[in-house]
Amino acid sequence: GVTWSWRRQRFLYEIHASGRYDLVIVHPDGRETVESFTDSHELNRRTAEVEQALRGEGWDGPFARDW
Repeated sequence: GVTWSWRRQRFLYEIHASGRYDLVIVHPDGRETVESFTDSHELNRRTAEVEQALRGEGWDGPFARDW
């Protein structure tokens, strides 16, 4: 999958595709949440919502990273 990071505190999200799409979010406190989608358009909509919320809170990003 692809991993994106945001600057301020460590915040990561990954997208995994394997018959469905999983949006994996690792919060600054280490808590991990997973949201699953069967439709790439719904995944894109939700990813845009997450990015907009982060920008609204003053985060910089996203920045792609290879792990």
